[in-house]
Amino acid sequence: MTGLDTNVLVRYLTLDDPGQARKATAVIEGAGGKESCLHVSDIALCELVWVLETAYGYGREELTPVLERPLRTKQFSFGDKDVLWQALADYQRGKGDFPDCILGRGARGWLAASTRSPSTGPCGTAICSACSEAHWAPAVTSRARPGAGQSGQPAGRSHGPALLAQF
Repeated sequence: MTGLDTNVLVRYLTLDDPGQARKATAVIEGAGGKESCLHVSDIALCELVWVLETAYGYGREELTPVLERPLRTKQFSFGDKDVLWQALADYQRGKGDFPDCILGRGARGWLAASTRSPSTGPCGTAICSACSEAHWAPAVTSRARPGAGQSGQPAGRSHGPALLAQF
């Protein structure tokens, strides 16, 4: 299995640098079968979307089919295709930036799979009732830090409603 860097994906899709585009095309189109499967991380997908939106001016209407193609192709592997499909649907409906959609869907999956019953903490994040820690939001802890409010957040900063409520 070979991991694909954002740069390889950008060169393959934009063909903006002929030399690098030829190399990227050879890697991607030359892959097939389990031995030469290409892995694309969630981070690489997020970076790809960011680059194509900001540097090349593509919108979500143009990017949605671009993101769908590798998800449908056997030569590519991903961390969790189901989460990515749900995040892509949220992104297509304008429910946030693509990274926000991935994070929101990933957190939903974690909460659904958790054997502990989460409740909502004072700042709106999910808190595990078994140990009073916010496992999926590392910046929120039950221990107060210097300059932090009761929730463990820096004073004057609030999460507002949990990100999951947006989906």
